Amino acid sequence: MKYNKFRDIPRYIRANYQVDYPLSYFEKWLKEEEEEAGLQLNPDFQRGHVWTEAQQIAYIEFLLRGGKTGRDLYFNCPEFHHKNEVSGYTDYVCVDGLQRITAILRFLHSEIPAFGTLYKDYEDSLRSVDDTVRIHINDLPTKEEVLRWYLEMNAGGTPHSADEINRVNSLLAHEKAKNYLRQQAATRGWDYFTIEDNTRNGSNSFTLVGFADAEAMLADIDALGRIDVSCDVFDEAITNATAYEGYDSTHPREFFVNTPVGRLRASAKADYGKRLPVEDDPDDYPGIFIDLIRDGEEEILLSCTEWESCDKKLQTNVFGRFPADEPTDVVIHEEG
Repeated sequence: MKYNKFRDIPRYIRANYQVDYPLSYFEKWLKEEEEEAGLQLNPDFQRGHVWTEAQQIAYIEFLLRGGKTGRDLYFNCPEFHHKNEVSGYTDYVCVDGLQRITAILRFLHSEIPAFGTLYKDYEDSLRSVDDTVRIHINDLPTKEEVLRWYLEMNAGGTPHSADEINRVNSLLAHEKAKNYLRQQAATRGWDYFTIEDNTRNGSNSFTLVGFADAEAMLADIDALGRIDVSCDVFDEAITNATAYEGYDSTHPREFFVNTPVGRLRASAKADYGKRLPVEDDPDDYPGIFIDLIRDGEEEILLSCTEWESCDKKLQTNVFGRFPADEPTDVVIHEEG
């Protein structure tokens, strides 16, 4: 995305509460948050691998020597300030810092040494050094926003593998798919509905099922309708990879609309096979493609609205039968 004004550049998500704790009190605070507030240190989006013991020791020694970076730990509690009226999401989770927390706890439990000495064998107090960590707590109301926050912090050069980032992108796509189906239920006036998780059966999709009342929903009978949606539609790693050949998939002049029969893609003609920046040339038939995209099938061109550079007129080429190499109709758009 191109910006010409600094103030227009979108800002990263920031936590709205922070407090410093000494390590000697941090463990007590952590235990209270887990037992009383339901804090989850290891939610499903946390990365799969863990630090080696050597990495844990190096981190503790870095802290004890007064290292200033790596002291920030990030959490999200949707109901930290007030009841979450936006969604039913209530998970209080560690968003970033699990490996550092694990290292701290292992040191405090005398499971790993620092400078060759276990914590229990030190002769003075930790307060003799700068032992504080900074706790940041946000109150993002949906899991989708939490996953975006996680990706913002961890996809920009920190030591997370591509597989780890793609795994969280996949989780984010799942949340987007479910939120899309909730919107579809609201649009149709379905107050009673379920969202079936087909990912457990090997299909990367969810199904919305609407019902007339609670009794029908609980009995799973007399469904008003069903809507299936593939999570691949919402997975940026997949949609970027499957953009048509030569196309810069980060270009802003492309968007998708989901329909019951497939995904519609609108894309600027001038961008085909080009890199940024791209300008529309009035002598090069500027216009827009509308394509239908279905899983496992060839993309289908539905229409092309363009400026006809030779005859100086605006027209839409309609491909009424598909697949078709030639338009079945050409509509000339005239004023009046």
